[in-house]
Amino acid sequence: MPRRMFITVLLLYSVMLSAQTAPPPAGSGVVLSHTTQSNLSLSQQQVNDWKEGDKTVLDLKSSFRITSQLSSSFFTLNASVGGKLGITRDNSIDTIHVWYKTTDNDLNGEAKLTFPLGFAVDPFISASFKTQITESQRLVKSFIQRTANLWDPVTSDQSMGFTYRLSDKSGFMSLRSGVALQQIRAAESTTLTDNPKTPKIQELYKATAGMECVVESQYKIDSLVSFTGKWNARKNIITDDAWQLTFENEFRIKIWKYVGIVVTANLRYDEAVSKRVQFKQSTMFGFLFDL
Repeated sequence: MPRRMFITVLLLYSVMLSAQTAPPPAGSGVVLSHTTQSNLSLSQQQVNDWKEGDKTVLDLKSSFRITSQLSSSFFTLNASVGGKLGITRDNSIDTIHVWYKTTDNDLNGEAKLTFPLGFAVDPFISASFKTQITESQRLVKSFIQRTANLWDPVTSDQSMGFTYRLSDKSGFMSLRSGVALQQIRAAESTTLTDNPKTPKIQELYKATAGMECVVESQYKIDSLVSFTGKWNARKNIITDDAWQLTFENEFRIKIWKYVGIVVTANLRYDEAVSKRVQFKQSTMFGFLFDL
């Protein structure tokens, strides 16, 4: 598994570096633009003292996001694909056996089609997916438990409604709201699909429908600092009354041309999974690439 995970990191960077889009023909009335962002960091720690014992930790983290926009007088198509993968090599549990664990493990994509009609708000339709790049694990009472894998589970969303956008030279903020459908499929990792009301049956599929509101923003605060945020609120109204709330925020701070700091802070609340708020915060110092 460690070899496959490292190969996956290299493949992601190969895709990112080769992602170049040919411009549309001149005079076609279509404008095409795209951006690529990527991060890579590596940290190492070796300890042998009375407080922490004997351990060696090696942590590799990487991420990428490719966004494209195709605009004309009739429609605007926004598409993006991104992923995060972190690998930790840790022998603190057992100094003989080394544990390779994924810390960031996410693959997602979205396409949104907007029809500008000249009103204050414009109609849109969108579709997205979210899954894992490789296997995820967690430690439960000295046992390593698998929690997810590629396409296990996978979440797909479709929505339609109206969107409003504000933009200037420094960035944009958009608000969209409408009806939304969601499907979650699993093979073995059924945390998101299993219904606690039927303990004798392990469900592998879950579908919900409801209302959704999404706020997206991307701003360049100055020449060295940029911010990207996405906040999502969903209320399921057919299969259950559960709320789903997600807040994803990222600051990129460049120190030199290709070196900087990335600070992320994510919150998630899903009543169908847990009544507690899940959070993830990280600060990464490493290489930053913007194409």
